[in-house]
Amino acid sequence: MHLYLSAQYTAPRCQSPPNGTVLFRVQTSDPDEGSNGEIRYSLSSSTQAKLRHHFHVHPRNGELRASFRGHRRCTVIALSVRDEDLGPNGKVVCSMSTGGPFKLKASFDNYYSLLTGGPLDREQASEYQVLITALDGGSPPLSTRRTLTVSVADVNDNTPNFPQPKQELLVAENNGPGTSLGCVFAQDPDLGKNGVIFYELLDIISEGQAASNLVAVDSSSGAITAKISFDFEQLRECHFQVEAQDGGIPPRSATVTVNLFVVDRNDNAPVILFPLPRNGSVPVEIVPHSARTGHLVTKVVTEDADGGSNAWLSYHISQASDSSLFRISANMGELHTARLVLPADAVKQRVVVVVRDHGDPSLSTCVTLGVLLSNSVPRVLPDFEDGWEKGGHLSAQNLYLVVALACISFLFLGCLLFFVSSKLSQIPGCCSQSCCRSPEELRYGSKMALNPCMTSATIDVTTVERLSQTYLCRASLGLGSDNNSLLLRGEYSAADLRNLASGIELNVPISCIQIHNRKGDHANVNAVVSKFYGI
Repeated sequence: MHLYLSAQYTAPRCQSPPNGTVLFRVQTSDPDEGSNGEIRYSLSSSTQAKLRHHFHVHPRNGELRASFRGHRRCTVIALSVRDEDLGPNGKVVCSMSTGGPFKLKASFDNYYSLLTGGPLDREQASEYQVLITALDGGSPPLSTRRTLTVSVADVNDNTPNFPQPKQELLVAENNGPGTSLGCVFAQDPDLGKNGVIFYELLDIISEGQAASNLVAVDSSSGAITAKISFDFEQLRECHFQVEAQDGGIPPRSATVTVNLFVVDRNDNAPVILFPLPRNGSVPVEIVPHSARTGHLVTKVVTEDADGGSNAWLSYHISQASDSSLFRISANMGELHTARLVLPADAVKQRVVVVVRDHGDPSLSTCVTLGVLLSNSVPRVLPDFEDGWEKGGHLSAQNLYLVVALACISFLFLGCLLFFVSSKLSQIPGCCSQSCCRSPEELRYGSKMALNPCMTSATIDVTTVERLSQTYLCRASLGLGSDNNSLLLRGEYSAADLRNLASGIELNVPISCIQIHNRKGDHANVNAVVSKFYGI
């Protein structure tokens, strides 16, 4: 017995398309206007009735779709079998053993057809192994087996698929043209041209601009690049669609919506809105002398075109004529007085306020304010452009410091004078025999002329104390206009001093004379009289 395979048939549409699949599209045009230019499509009356049940054409766009229900059977292969025996021994019966969606149908004697018994999907199973067994009617029966390999041909029955219907992309502002923004990607499981995908940007209007003016899409890779330099302050986001189309006939397509968001950079410094200088002069605010602590001087109003933390602003005082007089709220920009206005404060005050954002790197701007301490509005405002005015009097803090230092200085000087005077009051006096006749007389202060010819030469005995047989006298000696030669220092013997005293007619028996200093024509002489009696 011999089993022959007469033919292997591969139908281009053996892979069963689902109901509603677009098979092709008819495109026509009519130059007429109005109802005369409307085109309607339908199947021809010459089309067989059985085909009308399997296909449907859209009356307006000309799309031909599959409209059959269930599975459309397809002949895969025709089989013929022959047995040389006669009678029952030559009668052959064929059977099939396979797990595929196939059926074996006997056409007539010794001829069979292998049909599809269900829908085929190449993406699920691209190949089947079908075992055919031919068995005769003899005793014992003889059989022959053949294995058929059935390959499922691909048709364009799959639409390109995007992982998500929407995709978000981010781009930092101030980018250069040609900057890569991202990529869109679609998949198509079909083979060959049916699985090749081409991308196209749908030119729709986004934020008042055509999408083709903003971005470009590579047709083969789906890479999206920028065509302009984006500015967050001008365009913060845009939306466009990208279409993915395969190369099948007819082609299948899908779209994805792309949301492009522009990321802000800190490229804008804060802008002062109030107070603004007039004619290039410093804006001036007037504060009365009766203003209390916390008096609102002005409010600095600013804005920053950036977004997020780049637009968060803080206020600080960088310079001030008197830093103790003003303070500013870091978040609100309100300038207040920090204390009471004192008479010693300068009439004209200047304050420089710095406004800084929280970007990285941080940007800042500043404004100079003039504050006039006055109870009334002057007809002509003073000029605040002539530098920083210092107060005509000491400030309160400096005044307190000066008063404290003066008090400490006076206290120290008083203590010093008291100490010196107390020490001087404890020094005992001395006298000589010529000025004191007895110890009792020396207890009292006296003044005696030493020589009638030298009226200016006197000894002034201020204090006298008795120390055994030694007396101490403090004397002031006038030298006259000739100054003589009493510029002496050191200690000398009693004989030398006696000769010196007799030379200037000082008949004072002393044992030692110490001359400390000389001022003008007077010298201070300390005399120590030892053994007053008998000298």
